[in-house]
Amino acid sequence: MARGAACGDPILRVHRLERALELAHAHGIRDEAAELRAELARIGPEDLGLTAIRASLSSLPRRSRVPRQLHRRAAPGPLRLRP
Repeated sequence: MARGAACGDPILRVHRLERALELAHAHGIRDEAAELRAELARIGPEDLGLTAIRASLSSLPRRSRVPRQLHRRAAPGPLRLRP
């Protein structure tokens, strides 16, 4: 197991183990990769201190129609310079 991944924040630990697994795989170190996979599998959501978040969205009301006069005021035409 990668020693630097054994301490500190649990999420950082998972990140370091995943990175070590990528490197072991890239360099063909199968024994180390298997050990890293097993270590990652032993880490559960409760070990990470994560909590579930629930959210809901309601649909927004349709936009009301804006009178044409207001549209023209909101978006003026090109700037004209007076002589």
